[in-house]
Amino acid sequence: GALARPAEVPNAVGVREGAYTLSTLSAPGSPDVVLGAMQEWGTGRRYLNFLAGADTAGSAAECFAPETLSRLARVKAEVDPDNLFRLNHNIAPLP
Repeated sequence: GALARPAEVPNAVGVREGAYTLSTLSAPGSPDVVLGAMQEWGTGRRYLNFLAGADTAGSAAECFAPETLSRLARVKAEVDPDNLFRLNHNIAPLP
């Protein structure tokens, strides 16, 4: 439950509304049977710390509320407009 508590200092940690966090491991390219079965109880968003593998490279946007993602994209446009730091779970700068 600690992750669900509001932060003392505002920050960009996303997906605080979940009561639990589920992480699964599977072979690359295999169907995600567990997450599919758990979808009914999911929030529809992902937890950034659990993204891994080539198929999650563009999934950072799924980890934040729309207003937080917009704020992060504005900051990225200001401090890294050429998207030099993009080999992580990238949030592209706003044009």
